[in-house]
Amino acid sequence: YMLCTVDLPEVLQYATWETEEMLGSRVRLMNTTTKAVLIDALQKKGLPFDSRRQDLVFRIMSSVKGQDMTFLKSLLDIRKEYHNLHKLVFEDMDDGPIQKRVLDHIAAEGRGCTDR
Repeated sequence: YMLCTVDLPEVLQYATWETEEMLGSRVRLMNTTTKAVLIDALQKKGLPFDSRRQDLVFRIMSSVKGQDMTFLKSLLDIRKEYHNLHKLVFEDMDDGPIQKRVLDHIAAEGRGCTDR
């Protein structure tokens, strides 16, 4: 809840990698909205050329399953700026293997939703 009440992109501008990693280690305790807020903040801090941060985004996204993935994708797409899911995956994630894992996870969760 607390992450949703602060300007997280601003906070992360001054955070160390260790702080980002600590947040990532607690992702299992976060709801989908908080995960979207964290992904948004990481995207705004900068993902290109930073494989560690891209992997952190993957770990957050891979913790989201089923209908929650549909909700996460919607949250990432409704932001009123140019940061969105498409930009996240196809522009900001320039580490090919990580990008593929993200796309594979989204596709697998989508198939799981249609199979139910």
